[in-house]
Amino acid sequence: MTVRSVTRALSILECFDAEHPSLPLHKISQRLGLAKSTTYRLLSTLVEAGYVVQKDNSEYCLSFQLLRLGGIVASSLEITEVARPELIKLATQTGETTEISYLSGNERICIDVIESPSPLKSIVRVGERLPLFRGSTGLAFLAWMSEDRVNSLLSDATDDVRDQEPAIREEVASVRRRGYALTTGQRVVGASALSAPIRGISGQVDYCLTITGPTARFQGKETEFAAALIRSCNSVSSRMGYRPRIAHA
Repeated sequence: MTVRSVTRALSILECFDAEHPSLPLHKISQRLGLAKSTTYRLLSTLVEAGYVVQKDNSEYCLSFQLLRLGGIVASSLEITEVARPELIKLATQTGETTEISYLSGNERICIDVIESPSPLKSIVRVGERLPLFRGSTGLAFLAWMSEDRVNSLLSDATDDVRDQEPAIREEVASVRRRGYALTTGQRVVGASALSAPIRGISGQVDYCLTITGPTARFQGKETEFAAALIRSCNSVSSRMGYRPRIAHA
């Protein structure tokens, strides 16, 4: 097959999702914007290779071969391996410290850091555990949690956090609308931070990327930094298997 044919064949695999685990030829053709004859040839190749199965009702679905390959990916690809090039890129672009954190219960844990080359910088340590209700990373995690989970975390929070519940909920809603969290002086006076979510294959948010540094250097660059951060998060999410939901006819 030509390179274009390979790209089209991969696009066929991405036609299937949880709501459409099997599809007839004409639906696949419509989604790809290809002629039925071309789509049929590509499907026949994928069936022959063992990646697609044609069912008794003539619809097509993915085969268990992909499940086997998925298991290999899960066992060999660590999030830090995928994210580190983007952490380095962000640190180079912004000149600030970048890090990736993991959601663990009511805390977030830093699992990798690229420090700013500047003598004046935010210090973040690998293995550092921090609460979710202070700082941009915690807000980013809260913004993409279920309402039930946020309610549960708030009910178990300290009195000072529960006293601020209306403000926290308003800020979380704002983060969700904007697509990233921005805080100034919440954890460290004089420091600012931007955080955005990394999505897993099912859309879940277990990790966040963060840029952090002195507020004086952030001022006026928030929009620029946020755009770079979201690009990096999208890149990592894509490599982790996430695909945005697309409305199909």
